Amino acid sequence: MYRDAITLARTFCYMCLLKYRPQDIPASRELLLLSVMIYFLLDLLLAKLDANIKNALPAALVDTVFLLVFVLALLLLCRKVNRWAQTVTALAGTGIVFGLLLMPAVISLSGSDTMTPVQQILSILLYPVLIWFVVVVAHIFRHAMSSSFALGAFVSLLYLLLGVFIEFSIVYPDS
Repeated sequence: MYRDAITLARTFCYMCLLKYRPQDIPASRELLLLSVMIYFLLDLLLAKLDANIKNALPAALVDTVFLLVFVLALLLLCRKVNRWAQTVTALAGTGIVFGLLLMPAVISLSGSDTMTPVQQILSILLYPVLIWFVVVVAHIFRHAMSSSFALGAFVSLLYLLLGVFIEFSIVYPDS
């Protein structure tokens, strides 16, 4: 089991390096549930670090449900719904990798109202990571839809912007 976890982590890391595709992941219900559950728990932890505890659970829940529904709607539209489990597993798995990668920055940047020079530099360095994340999500959507990278990038940006809009509308309606 330990070896399987290492192999799975390596697979998600390689996917973040654009070396693996969603179809390289086994279409397994157990793997889907495990990756979505870890994605949700990490999302909950990051939300607790970044926001007040009252909004952490709804924020993580909205993000996770949006992931599941958006991918289903997209693949229904493309008539490739049989790729749903692998696509969601790939997005959740790479989301876990990015969440773990960003956790030190989230911890460092949360809590204070004024930013130190180090925190300002750190916040600027988050932009390349965000661009990298968009590229990885585009790579996954591209393969899930069997389309061009440009369409995958468009869908990736749509996914991220719509996700932020929905989360702020539902979780933080007064903001």
